[in-house]
Amino acid sequence: GEDSSRNHFPRHQRQPWNHTVGVAHVLADLKLDVDSLAVGLLYHAVTNGAILDLVEEEFGAAICQMVEAILEIDDHLHHQYHHQSSQQWQAENCRKMMVSVAGDVRVILVKLADQTQILRSLVENADLYQPEQLQDVAEETIDIYAPLAE
Repeated sequence: GEDSSRNHFPRHQRQPWNHTVGVAHVLADLKLDVDSLAVGLLYHAVTNGAILDLVEEEFGAAICQMVEAILEIDDHLHHQYHHQSSQQWQAENCRKMMVSVAGDVRVILVKLADQTQILRSLVENADLYQPEQLQDVAEETIDIYAPLAE
């Protein structure tokens, strides 16, 4: 199954950029700044330190720091929320971790936009997923992201 928030690209999409462009549209609808849009477009593409260095070189330290924060959040979410027994308790810890790691509210907004786009893709293509996969994403959204959106 797809247990990492970084791996929720719908299987039917040949180009994961469809997802990142969707994230950028959500961020644009929220009227966020250019740096937030850049982070929304870039962070899924960063897979190692060399690419992160390139992001810093091409887009600057502020964007690089936000990308790093999102990658750290994704890593924590994958290891804490998805691999612990008490998901309700873990969800609260994950939300606290996200806020502390983010350092910039725009990081949280990019994560919320990412989750929004994941949900949109899943709704549009629900027939391509097992019910358990849909349930997992729904629970993660309710446990972690919905309280942050308040």
